[in-house]
Amino acid sequence: MINLEWYRSFIEVYRVGTVSGAAQVLHLTQPAVSQHLAALESALGNQLFQRTPRRMVPTDCKCDRETRINSPQKLHRRNTANHQNRYAPRVFYRANTG
Repeated sequence: MINLEWYRSFIEVYRVGTVSGAAQVLHLTQPAVSQHLAALESALGNQLFQRTPRRMVPTDCKCDRETRINSPQKLHRRNTANHQNRYAPRVFYRANTG
């Protein structure tokens, strides 16, 4: 499940341009922000930044429609619904063919 804190880290790195700068703004450590980005990239299945020695350059991420960066609430609702459905009791009905 995607943590909304990962999106906060993503947005700050995008805005500031560096992981250390984003960490200062968010009052987090640089390794924590790096872990947030890695986890978000893993969850989305796309690299979000090109890492260069001095800057984080945003990539042209071609995320599928359900995992858009600009709609974390929608993705969170979908993941929550999937989690609830996974553990809901299963009821099967047989179609009456006669």
